[in-house]
Amino acid sequence: MVTGIIDEIGIERKINELIGEKATEKVTVGQVVKGMVLNGLG
Repeated sequence: MVTGIIDEIGIERKINELIGEKATEKVTVGQVVKGMVLNGLG
């Protein structure tokens, strides 16, 4: 449920736009933040 809300409002995408992505990254900053939020809630 929370994942759907995070995806719907585009937090991950917005963070990636603000921070930027590098070709060498295996995990984006947006994905890390999303994981931290989900981990903190459960």
